[in-house]
Amino acid sequence: MSAIAIDKLTYDEKVELLGQLVDSLEHEAASLPPAQRVELQRRLAKSAAGQTVWHDWQDVKAELERL
Repeated sequence: MSAIAIDKLTYDEKVELLGQLVDSLEHEAASLPPAQRVELQRRLAKSAAGQTVWHDWQDVKAELERL
């Protein structure tokens, strides 16, 4: 793997890199251990049913800084 100076990339290059990373993760997701796959499906179902509470990153960050 070669090093990438992310701060030197243009916006479009960063988006392209992100797409490549996501694509590579999709292939790795198939190799999840069964327990992780079950947990992922549980969380996805909970989210689809509207039972997931999402938090704004700034709120989470502020809470972590208070700890």
